[in-house]
Amino acid sequence: QDLAVLSVRMVAAVFRRPHYWRDIYEQTYFAGVGSLPVVLVSSFFAGQALALQFARQLRETGSESVLGTMMAIAVVRALGPDLTGMVVAARLASGYTAEIGSMKSTDQIDALTAFGTDPVSKLAAPRLIGIVIMLPILTFIANAVQFLGGAIMARFVAHVSLSLYWSQIRKEMVFGTLLIGTVKPLTFAF
Repeated sequence: QDLAVLSVRMVAAVFRRPHYWRDIYEQTYFAGVGSLPVVLVSSFFAGQALALQFARQLRETGSESVLGTMMAIAVVRALGPDLTGMVVAARLASGYTAEIGSMKSTDQIDALTAFGTDPVSKLAAPRLIGIVIMLPILTFIANAVQFLGGAIMARFVAHVSLSLYWSQIRKEMVFGTLLIGTVKPLTFAF
């Protein structure tokens, strides 16, 4: 119940003044640039693992040539948004919990209230805005890195030409696939 009330207050604070632009910038930077190394590494190896498993299964039917199609659908619709959301959530949740917990134990949140500042507008809303801005961007980057990891497996394990692999990925980048790949990160951000 308290979580539901806090969630409603956070969303309301996003659309209500004042906006603390410096805090929004800092939290956007923390959520995006701070999470980038973890997202890059995990996405590269996840893309390789996915392509390797697809290549093994496709080899049994002699259809390794559709590896790019399989990767495009799996990465953009499922693995990219899901993996990025989990990695970013794990990284940010611990940092936010430690920071706000420390502020609570040292009465800094009470001090904000005493000075007439809404703690939700000052602390929670900038974090929410930062995640909403950065998670789709990180997901887009993660998808590209997973495709690169998959390209290595396509070339050296499945022996699929890279031009065929990339053309299949390009062919699968249709509106529906891209819409799902964009809406999921926005949903995860909330």
